[in-house]
Amino acid sequence: MALEELKPDTFVDAASTVVSLGKRIRDLRISRGLTLLSLAERTGLSSSMLSLVERGKTSPSIGSLV
Repeated sequence: MALEELKPDTFVDAASTVVSLGKRIRDLRISRGLTLLSLAERTGLSSSMLSLVERGKTSPSIGSLV
């Protein structure tokens, strides 16, 4: 499927999914008493990357999620 064939709602849905995922990660991190730094150490991701994900500014790769 070409980019121009995608419906405009696709981008809105993707953006809201990224925000929802980030919020879920943040909520789980906090509920488990983890800091960004401790989660970064456990996952191998940088704390700045995790912060961006939690704020919905970027999405993690599939590999990061597994």
